[in-house]
Amino acid sequence: MYQDVKLLLRSRSYSSFSEFVRDTLREKLYNEDKNKITENGFPIWFEDQVLEAAKEPIDKSKTWKTEEDVHKYFHGLRKRLKKKKHGKG
Repeated sequence: MYQDVKLLLRSRSYSSFSEFVRDTLREKLYNEDKNKITENGFPIWFEDQVLEAAKEPIDKSKTWKTEEDVHKYFHGLRKRLKKKKHGKG
């Protein structure tokens, strides 16, 4: 196990063995539940982020159905940025 930990120390840029032990203890003591896998096959922390993102209002979302829609959006964005840059917006 010691050799495995030494490899892990290098690969994850831990400065010392004790830093690794502290990090591992913190994870075990305080974050264990967040890493459990849900029935959907994802860690709880990931599902929490997805659910948080889902709360964002849909009416503010941008939907582009064609390449032309994408070009129109970025053309308008460039115009708005240009106005701001020149103090007109």
